[in-house]
Amino acid sequence: MNGPVRALGVIAAVVVIGGGVFYGAQALGDWASGLGDPLPDDVQSNADPGTPVDVVIPAGATARGIGEILAEAGVVRSSNEFELAVRSRDAAAELKAGEYEMVTAMDLDDVLN
Repeated sequence: MNGPVRALGVIAAVVVIGGGVFYGAQALGDWASGLGDPLPDDVQSNADPGTPVDVVIPAGATARGIGEILAEAGVVRSSNEFELAVRSRDAAAELKAGEYEMVTAMDLDDVLN
């Protein structure tokens, strides 16, 4: 009697492990297919390059807020991309309020300089 019960236990374990592997593979595939998609709070722009725009940055604006303003004006492609660039360069203290003459589709290096 011990043999059939043991075999049933092994079969159940294989089914459970196999199901877990299948589910994990499905979840990994779903996650990987979303790579590169914008984050839900990301403001994006597809503005034609080189169009002059006036941008007003209010006092106390955060890197995220400035990124949203710049993306809405078409200066940068993505508010999140701007915020990440500010953080990775430790440039938050260099961000200043004011009115700026910029152009659409600027390179992040040019925006931050």
